[in-house]
Amino acid sequence: MVVVSSERQLLNAQGLSQLLGISVQAVRSYTSRKNWDHVPPPGRFGNLNKWSVRQYDEWLAEKETAAKQEAARQAELLDALKPKRGRGRPRKSKEVA
Repeated sequence: MVVVSSERQLLNAQGLSQLLGISVQAVRSYTSRKNWDHVPPPGRFGNLNKWSVRQYDEWLAEKETAAKQEAARQAELLDALKPKRGRGRPRKSKEVA
């Protein structure tokens, strides 16, 4: 991890790219397009984009909770689509139909 300032714990694009496991160019591209699904919003310091480690941790925790909620919602939808099975042998009226 590349930390720009040890007092404020600010990351540059290279440090953020290492944390996210993507290229520096991808970080810059997502930032210029304001695609906050892939990178957290930066703080502007003059012409430079910097990311706070604390804000990165909060953004990551928010993404994790959103992913867990989405997984739970998908599981509920799948459970609702499953046919209900009765116990034992089906009745003759259900076999014919």
